[in-house]
Amino acid sequence: MADQKPTVLVTGFGPFGQVKVNSSMLAVKALKSSDLSEKVNLVTEEIPVIYDFVKNHIPMLWEHYKPKLCVHVGVHSLSETVVLETCARNDGYQSLQDVEGKFHESDCCIPGASDVIHTPLNLESVSEEVNTSGCPCKINLSNDAGRYLCDFIYYTSLYHGDSPTVFIHLPPVEGPYSKEEMAETLRLLINSMLKQLNIA
Repeated sequence: MADQKPTVLVTGFGPFGQVKVNSSMLAVKALKSSDLSEKVNLVTEEIPVIYDFVKNHIPMLWEHYKPKLCVHVGVHSLSETVVLETCARNDGYQSLQDVEGKFHESDCCIPGASDVIHTPLNLESVSEEVNTSGCPCKINLSNDAGRYLCDFIYYTSLYHGDSPTVFIHLPPVEGPYSKEEMAETLRLLINSMLKQLNIA
């Protein structure tokens, strides 16, 4: 029964700006046909690139699904590797408009909260394991998710969630990897995280 399995929540973003097809959502959708659905109750959701939606909806997802692991996925248009983000930052959110043309209401994601929140998972270990497993994509680590909706959703989940959260940046659909290669890399990364959490 699905409800007896631990829940894993995975989100991708919708289109924004020049990104008409977001590689993050292509990879997230592909997880549904992978072996992850056999191990966990896999919940996937597309998130619009809208500050107010993330601010209000992400806490509701945590409350409703109570996931044991949350993985947010986004696209980095300049990246040529898959990037594991080790932390999220609380300030700097009034310089870029979302897809509705709106800026965030304040400079901070959560006023009065910590400047930086780190994921509790050992992403260096995850990266090393997957990079040496025959993974089709190269994986790197980063400590700066960019101060846009990617960083914003990451901080929101790290703040509100009571289980580990990770953010993963994928390259764009134009290259250097195919959507199948990025989906397989995402599957391998999540499996490694589940193993670290003693879930799989």
